[in-house]
Amino acid sequence: MSSRKAKTSRNEAFKEKEKSKELKKDEPISISSTLLKLVLLDFSAIPILAAVQRLSPYLNAYTIPMVGILVCMGVVWVGSQILPTRRNPWYYFFILCSFTCIVDLALALETIGLSHGAFDLWLNIAEPYLDTTWGAGVNLIDATVHYSLYIFLIKRILEEKNYDLLGLFWCGSILNSMFVLLGSAIWGNQLEEHELKAGIVLNIPYVFLPLLFFMEQMFGNQEAQGPQQPRPFILMARLFPLVSLLIGGAIDLLAVPMFTAHMECTSIFTRTQYYVGLGFAIILINFQLDASVEKGKKMTYFIAGQALHALLSSVLHCAVL
Repeated sequence: MSSRKAKTSRNEAFKEKEKSKELKKDEPISISSTLLKLVLLDFSAIPILAAVQRLSPYLNAYTIPMVGILVCMGVVWVGSQILPTRRNPWYYFFILCSFTCIVDLALALETIGLSHGAFDLWLNIAEPYLDTTWGAGVNLIDATVHYSLYIFLIKRILEEKNYDLLGLFWCGSILNSMFVLLGSAIWGNQLEEHELKAGIVLNIPYVFLPLLFFMEQMFGNQEAQGPQQPRPFILMARLFPLVSLLIGGAIDLLAVPMFTAHMECTSIFTRTQYYVGLGFAIILINFQLDASVEKGKKMTYFIAGQALHALLSSVLHCAVL
């Protein structure tokens, strides 16, 4: 009898616990306080980098990437504890990305000489290709443009609003960044301009996950069809992405090479940017030929992000140089 009562009380306690969880879940979320917590979590990257810098006698090219992985795992876990939970996995990836943006800010300040050796450990033994003018420009873009995008993306997810187009803009931008940076790192290693370190593997998620996001957005909802639009609207909607593609191609293949040549700051990074832009143009033209109206609209945002990053990174490269 006593065991039955104990079992009943445990069941009631479990039900009360689940009920309290549901009530907590239904409570309205304060977006401003949540974003403030996120910013505080992000800027904890500065003291964490400083702590890692103090451990420099005990770290090498193989152990420091492991430290980076542990820190990233810790950030996601802390974020899941102090921020509202969501079932959307991109929510947690964007939390991690916003944290790494502040890491990139510190590395950019180190590269351009404003932090005076406070964060040079990572640049020296993990990712030396970031210790370049192009690396400084890319890190500055990450710490400003991409960081703003992550804040807005997280805000949209918290508000349970659509973020497809904004996400595709980010996707085009970060893929351009990764392809040029990693392509130049590998190419530069072959030309012995800089050495390739084990830390490069930490960039793998920032290549494959944006690619996954792109595939998910472009091919994930094949059955969903929008309302039938008038034919003139369809023609205009298909024409605009083609025009934006031509503009993006002009930026990649004409404006960027001409600008860098005029500023006399041509480097392995600008040459890689040209080939990456050419690859984007070829692939996207083939895709655009049979794209639907909705996919054409999405592709426009993707192209805009890629072309803007190509232009900004080239301008910053020349400015820092």
